[in-house]
Amino acid sequence: MPAYIPRLKSAGIKWVSGYPENYKLGLPYITGLLILNDSETGVPLCVMDCTWITAMRTGVATAVAAKHLARRDSETMGILGCGVQGRSNLEALLVILKDLRNVKAYDINRENLRRYVDEMTEKHGVNVIPVDPPREAVEGCDVVVTAGPIRKNPNPAIEASWFSDGGFCMHPGL
Repeated sequence: MPAYIPRLKSAGIKWVSGYPENYKLGLPYITGLLILNDSETGVPLCVMDCTWITAMRTGVATAVAAKHLARRDSETMGILGCGVQGRSNLEALLVILKDLRNVKAYDINRENLRRYVDEMTEKHGVNVIPVDPPREAVEGCDVVVTAGPIRKNPNPAIEASWFSDGGFCMHPGL
């Protein structure tokens, strides 16, 4: 993902990779590197991990979409995927959707789910409820975010009939 910002005299590239099976190794699905260059000389100014900036950019993209497409009075959110993206998406949505109080969370990794429930409940004071199967994280929700990996041969986990009329759904990785 290249970028050029003339007024800051900077250019850069974000190189990311996604490995869906990394969770089995305790590693994030998405990892990458950011290289920032001086736009006048091309000299590298910075080489850094891009986990944080990727998480923030993705969460904010979801929040911008929700600002324009989700109901303002949304109270219940479903999150499928409780890793880095699950956290950043919830945090960004809490800024935009002021009435959001309940989060139904699902993850295939039960330990990730437990940590997410504990951390997000304590940090943000929202009611985070662990659910299983995935259908429970979708039905009855005003907002649904799928923050899981994109696979070459996906197994569809969500059916259109599960969604509430007028609800907002986002897969920020697409």
